[in-house]
Amino acid sequence: MSIQAKQKNLNLFLEKNNEVKDLIEIDEDRFRQVLINLIGNAIKYTNSGSVEVKTFNKNDNLIITIKDTGIGMNTKERERLFEKFYRVKNKKTEDVVGTGLGLWITKQIVELMKGSISVDSIEDVGTQITLEFPLI
Repeated sequence: MSIQAKQKNLNLFLEKNNEVKDLIEIDEDRFRQVLINLIGNAIKYTNSGSVEVKTFNKNDNLIITIKDTGIGMNTKERERLFEKFYRVKNKKTEDVVGTGLGLWITKQIVELMKGSISVDSIEDVGTQITLEFPLI
């Protein structure tokens, strides 16, 4: 994803906690698909600044956060974000292409792997997506 970030002059950071040595039970290909979609969206909706990916353990779970300095969302947009065919539509997103299926599919995959996904966002500040998977 560094190529896409570089094309937009964005900084892409990975902060991996080296103490994360526990395992999670996932389908590696689907997990890769989830990360590509989430990091890709962060890059797509960020016009300047950065996208930061962090991993750490917390309460017997692996936590992965993807935080951007993008356009962010209001409360109503956040509430519907994972709905099938839903896309945030406003002046800032009118040129962004998509079907509204990516985040719905991502949520289904994460939950099938016994994980959870949540979003926190502030309009004109940025968005943070949090993935949580139980450690085995």
